[in-house]
Amino acid sequence: MPAGQVLNAVVCSASVPSGGATAAGGLLAYGACPTGQTAYLVPSYLPYQDSGNYIDGLMRPFDPATAGGIFDFAFGIVVFFYLLGVKGSVLVKPFWSGWGR
Repeated sequence: MPAGQVLNAVVCSASVPSGGATAAGGLLAYGACPTGQTAYLVPSYLPYQDSGNYIDGLMRPFDPATAGGIFDFAFGIVVFFYLLGVKGSVLVKPFWSGWGR
């Protein structure tokens, strides 16, 4: 699901902006920018209005408690299988040792 689209945005600048900017011609070149600046079309990623909650969710600050819980769970699974003595044979043994023939 895309959260936005790439569109050309009009930017007024005294120097050429980076990122594939092209000088805007026509009506944009006259009177759209303050004196000494030129109008440029810059390709920009503009989010859709209804994808604001999705983007805000991605911008939440890092939560060490949640990350610690995920790490504890994953490390516990690894230790559980190590103590069980499986150590990878769950995936490897059926394919390479002739098990089940």
